[in-house]
Amino acid sequence: MPYDLLPGLISGSTVYISGPIGDYVNGQKTAPQAAVIEGELVRLGYMCYNPFGSALHERNFIIPKRVWLEHDEYWIRHCDAIVLLPGWRNSEGACYEVAFGWQIKPDMLIYEWQPTADNYWHCVLLERGIA
Repeated sequence: MPYDLLPGLISGSTVYISGPIGDYVNGQKTAPQAAVIEGELVRLGYMCYNPFGSALHERNFIIPKRVWLEHDEYWIRHCDAIVLLPGWRNSEGACYEVAFGWQIKPDMLIYEWQPTADNYWHCVLLERGIA
């Protein structure tokens, strides 16, 4: 993978991983994709919060959606960037997190994680207002 995976973001920055929790995108479950993304970002020196790894997600059916989003808002307030999983545009929660991130930090860097033809991944920096 390229070492400029998140252009404009310095190593040591904090990153929130967002996407369609528990869904399938292109026939693949999103939680394992989130783990791969988190591992790669940590390897490159970023500090990550991956809500897919939270034990709460295993029990999210008993937590009201609003409470869940408030939990995620806390982490977004404390991060420098958001990295979005494939399929994020079809996720109400991920779209909310993008809008919330730009609302509280207009200069927040938000990246879309995309596969490449050679089976690697790269991130595309989104322009404000894309959500």
